[in-house]
Amino acid sequence: MEMCVFVTLLKKFGIWTTTAGISVAAVMLSVAITSCLLIVFQGYVDWVGMVVCILAPALILPLPLYKFLQLLLKLDAREIEILEKNNALEKAIEQVRQLSGLLPICASCKKIRDDKGYWNEVEGYLREHSEIEFTHSICPDCVRTLYPELENTEPE
Repeated sequence: MEMCVFVTLLKKFGIWTTTAGISVAAVMLSVAITSCLLIVFQGYVDWVGMVVCILAPALILPLPLYKFLQLLLKLDAREIEILEKNNALEKAIEQVRQLSGLLPICASCKKIRDDKGYWNEVEGYLREHSEIEFTHSICPDCVRTLYPELENTEPE
């Protein structure tokens, strides 16, 4: 639990992402462990024991703690990457849900009924529920129906 608090403090002060910051954090943890050892063994060991309690953690612990904190940093970066990918996948799933399933469409005018019961033009509905942009043209069948006088003319 204390390690989580320590890492949270490192993140808060911006130390967490630099090599120097991780080194400082390792030394700080070594000093904290040394202090705990001194408190625990106070009055029970001679001066040689006190020197060992001070020097051993100060000399031995920084490197393993440095490696451990580096590992935590890599895990933290991986967790952030996974969360970003998860958010992107959730957005993609939401888009797929928007354009899947049964879609009520009028058999005559081809308007689409939305979830609120309103009838919308096909273009408006698809523009609102997707990233589609429309351009308009007239197909040959409609040209014959709407503009019969243009039927026998050759395009230039």
